[in-house]
Amino acid sequence: MPSYGLMDAGFSFKMPVGKDKSDSVNFRLNINNLLDTVYIAESRTNTFAKTRADFATDAAFQTYSNTLYKGLDPSNQVFFGFGRTWNFGITYNF
Repeated sequence: MPSYGLMDAGFSFKMPVGKDKSDSVNFRLNINNLLDTVYIAESRTNTFAKTRADFATDAAFQTYSNTLYKGLDPSNQVFFGFGRTWNFGITYNF
């Protein structure tokens, strides 16, 4: 399977509130897969890509090699990972 790297980010902000500023409101934002990387998270099959020796002609091999996805045989059953996702939370502390 092709290798991949993911980058996540999180941001927090605390805002004091109330008369004596003893209470607070916290804001939190998380962003997963920040760079929106396309990746294969899981595969149900393990079909290896064919080589030139598996074909009778160069044209047939060239046609097949154009269907490969990052070196993977297109008959594999794979699950792509999520794209960019995010969540936001608010907490009130008293």
